[in-house]
Amino acid sequence: MTYKTFKQYCIDTKVVSIAKSVRANVNEYPYITVLREGNVAENIYFSKNATAEVAVGSLTKSIANDLFVADTTNADGEARTKLSFNNSYEDMGSMFE
Repeated sequence: MTYKTFKQYCIDTKVVSIAKSVRANVNEYPYITVLREGNVAENIYFSKNATAEVAVGSLTKSIANDLFVADTTNADGEARTKLSFNNSYEDMGSMFE
């Protein structure tokens, strides 16, 4: 598993636009949408622990400096990218649940 600041992730993956606010899917899982070069969109979901700390509708700009991004692999071997407010092992470990 690797993790970095949200800012560094956006630089590394050539993000050109970030949604103005946190949204949620039909299951109420919060996420932020980013748009990369080539008009490629990705919804990045918050980790289990971070979900408890973020409100749908929160302005992305107000929380961006506190966010970390982790690239993980789930139990089925699928690559996942998750958002967290903490780069500690405890919070990153929750991403596998």
